[in-house]
Amino acid sequence: MTSLRPPYTGRSPSWPAIGHPCPHCGEVTPGGAVGALCQACEHALARQASLVGRVGALVTTLLLSGYLVLALRSVPAARAGTARLVGATAVAAWYLLTARIVRRIASEWLRAARS
Repeated sequence: MTSLRPPYTGRSPSWPAIGHPCPHCGEVTPGGAVGALCQACEHALARQASLVGRVGALVTTLLLSGYLVLALRSVPAARAGTARLVGATAVAAWYLLTARIVRRIASEWLRAARS
């Protein structure tokens, strides 16, 4: 007896010829999931999220550094060098972490806004 269905291999079949339109620009994206952005839209979204992340991190870092300048004026002269070093390290760490967090939030927000 001949079966019309192919044998079961335990994995889902791949459909390389099937594509779905990008929800933003409408370009057919082969092999992507339904609702996935095309490569050009994904790149544009990443660039925009990166810009928002850098600007957000810069603004908050400037505010933090201004606060530290004002707060570290009352540190005794004998410990001023150490206080400045710790403050500079905190500002650098703040910028890096804030940029990463804001970039991720902006990416998710922009992705939701585009669909």
